[in-house]
This record gives sequence, C-alpha cells and structure tokens, in this order.
Amino acid sequence: MMPLLLQLGLLGGSLSSLSGIAGGLHNATLSTSRFPMEGTDPPVTLCSDPPLLRFRDSLLTAQISQPGTSLRFPTRAHSFMLAPPTPSGASGCFKVAPGETQAPGPGYLTIAAGGNATQVAEVEYYESVAVAFGLRPYITEANGTLLLLTDRDVLAQAKKSGAGAISVVLHLPFATPARSESWHAAGGGDGLLTQSEQVLSFSLDNLPSTINQDVRIEITLPSGKTITKWRRLARAPPLPAGSSVLPVQVDHSTKSLLVDGRPHAGTGFYLSWDAQTYGAFANMTEYIEKSLAPGGLNHGMVRRIAILAPRLLLKHMINFPRQARDKQRKS
Repeated sequence: MMPLLLQLGLLGGSLSSLSGIAGGLHNATLSTSRFPMEGTDPPVTLCSDPPLLRFRDSLLTAQISQPGTSLRFPTRAHSFMLAPPTPSGASGCFKVAPGETQAPGPGYLTIAAGGNATQVAEVEYYESVAVAFGLRPYITEANGTLLLLTDRDVLAQAKKSGAGAISVVLHLPFATPARSESWHAAGGGDGLLTQSEQVLSFSLDNLPSTINQDVRIEITLPSGKTITKWRRLARAPPLPAGSSVLPVQVDHSTKSLLVDGRPHAGTGFYLSWDAQTYGAFANMTEYIEKSLAPGGLNHGMVRRIAILAPRLLLKHMINFPRQARDKQRKS
C-alpha cells in the first residue's frame, strides 16, 4: 500500500500562536479517511501546510478511537507518538499508525500537541477481505465453498497493472492426511480479488463427519501484505433415515436459512393466548395444526407464552414448521 497523505488545514495566525492554544487544528481535511482493519504497511503519512515544525519541541501524539464488536471487543482508544518527519526533507510530515482493529467501523482521529487535544476528523476502518464458509454446518454436501467479499480499495489495487501476486490458502489440519487448499492468481488480471464477491470451492473428502473447528485462512493482498482470518468450519453427519428432525443450515451465500434442504422464508404473525382467537377451534394447538400450518404459516409469536406448559410449547415448536413443510411438499 502506498503511503497516504493526510492534509491538515490550520486556523488563524502563525505556528507560534498554536503551541499554547487549544483547538489549533480545527477544520482539518483528509485526503483519505479509510484504513484497513488489518493494519497499514507502510504507515500513513500526515502532513500540514504550513509545516508543524514548531510542534517538534512539544509532545505531539495522535489517538484513534477504534470500533468494537461486543463486550469482549469494546471500542478502545489507540494512542501513539507521531514519529519524526518522513521522508527526509518532507518538513511537517509525520508517520501515523492507525493500528489494527477487531472489527470494521467508524472511529475518530485526534491530535494532541502541547497538552491540548483537538478532534481532527472521522475515520473508517474497513475489512480488506471478508470471508465465510458457504454453509453452516455442511451435512451431505460433497464440496464446500469459501465466500470472499473484497473491499473497493483492495479491488482497485488488484486490478492495477503491476499488482503483486494474490493467493488464498485454507488450512485443514484435521483432514486425513492433513492438507491445505490454495488458490493463486497474478495481480492486474481478472483473477482473485478482482470482483467484489467471489466463491472458491474445495472438496470435503477425507474430512471428519463431525467438525466444529476454527480454521486458518491466509490471504496475500496485491500490496504483498498477508492477512490471516479465522473462521469456524462446521460439519454434521446426516440424520438417520426416517428421523422426524428437520436439519437447519445457515446459508451465508444468501444470508438466510435452509430447513430440510430448502430455502426457508419465515411467515407468520403475533398470536394471542385469549380463547376468542381460536374461533371454532378448541385450543391453540388445534388452531395451529388445523388453521395456521395448513395455510403455509411457519412462525408464531405467542403473547403471554410464559403460561404455556413446557410440553405444549415443545409441541408447538415441532408441529408448526413441520406441518407447513408437509403442505409445501404436497403442493
């Protein structure tokens, strides 16, 4: 990745008037505000015009509030010193290291000089390449798929003439024997990472029938940087013949569910426990079995569900989708 140039606009007066004034870096503009969450290499270059030469004698630091994903990975502040001017002779330029984050999302870049802090600009961390397995879990499938979602900045780099070689390596240490699946392409062509969405296929042969394992995926970007992703690969054995259980799979390619191997579209509405809701039916069970399910409805949100006996609740959960499925098969 080429160094990024961040231009800071200065308000009012000379440089000397900024050293003791809070807010001296207001209204800064950035030529780019997007950073890869996997880290930048080489660091981003920040410059000002006029140069920030007077600030060399002050404590000059930068801080970025990075996005978080959960209580486990909350939003956090990443602080670092601004290194001396670079390259040699570029007065007023400093190295800025945005760091790595656990998730993509917005953040804020703040400069602190001489004890005075000023918010500079909003920034964004993006995921260079998002990856996911096509299904979770795999059951009877002979092949698996690895889905790639490539960021626009990486797409542009991959399509440039002279871009570096690109590769994706999937490590399967639990296969018999252990193996890796790999895909390679020369940069600047129509191969890997040159489309926003791509699907890579691999064989599930010689893998255990039951898998619930994080696997390592290494992606070499057109910049030459290699990033590592960890994704959960799940596989379950087929259900016994005649089983009344409906297998459910997450289909990441369509961002939906497969129930019994079919795309699942949830259809339903809120249900009341009041007896008048059932009309001519004796109770809710009969109402579901003889009215809702035959009509193709497979979801119901029951108000006051806490008063349902566990036995009845379990019966509703089993019968509701199954009868809707049976009706769909007959049609």
